[in-house]
Amino acid sequence: MPALRIKTAGKYAKLYTDTQPQHDTLKQLLTELKYPFYSFTPKHERPIKVVIKGLPRTTKTAEIQSDLLDLGYTINKVTQLTGNITKQLLSVFTISLPRNDFNLNIFNLKTLGYVSITVEGFESRGVIQCFQCNQFNHTAEHCNLTPKCLKCGDKHQTRDCQIKKLDTPFCVNCQVHGHMANYSKCPLFPKPRKGANINSNPILTHNFIRPNISYAQVTQKTNQSDTTHQMAPLVNAPIDTPTIKEIPTPLSYQLKFPTRKLTALI
Repeated sequence: MPALRIKTAGKYAKLYTDTQPQHDTLKQLLTELKYPFYSFTPKHERPIKVVIKGLPRTTKTAEIQSDLLDLGYTINKVTQLTGNITKQLLSVFTISLPRNDFNLNIFNLKTLGYVSITVEGFESRGVIQCFQCNQFNHTAEHCNLTPKCLKCGDKHQTRDCQIKKLDTPFCVNCQVHGHMANYSKCPLFPKPRKGANINSNPILTHNFIRPNISYAQVTQKTNQSDTTHQMAPLVNAPIDTPTIKEIPTPLSYQLKFPTRKLTALI
């Protein structure tokens, strides 16, 4: 049994370990004991996700991947975004790369296929909902909670449900008719915290600060411009404090399970 730090969070208990081997051992133990829990992908295993803008809308994703491979990058996936309303392809492409030092250089890329581009960090502002249990803030890939069908609420995944269409929508989370569990106005649907930073991955965004310039100077209308910039310093969260999206810090690995199981575990 690895050394643990435990915190309670509502109906869950958070378990923290310090190393990846401890994290893996704990997951294996909970699985063998058949405890319901979910976990998160450690930061060093999470891919780099970027957005490339500036390429023609007709550019093929295979061409982008080929050009990036020629430059030495390793690629997981290239996707072209579509408009939410028009459903037409946009001139915006998302790239997923394995996390390594060389692939981080993609943020310095200015041209691709002889076309000027801009590369930005991908920011996901949506709420993560598990397809297995239909609860929030984790994915089905790392979910060991009891499955819950989105349609009928029984203990099976939605794709295995015999019901093809619901005459009256029903929320399996709040147990109210009229909407599904993925409805954003559901009382149990996660709401943004006040003052929360919406950047899902601040290390991948390019926020610049101007040194030695006061607020009054910034608000003055002037034709002069300061061309000296520096990257805003990163602030690492304490090792025991998960971020707003409950993703562990680089040296902290966490798992969650219902607190009703806590006494049996200890």
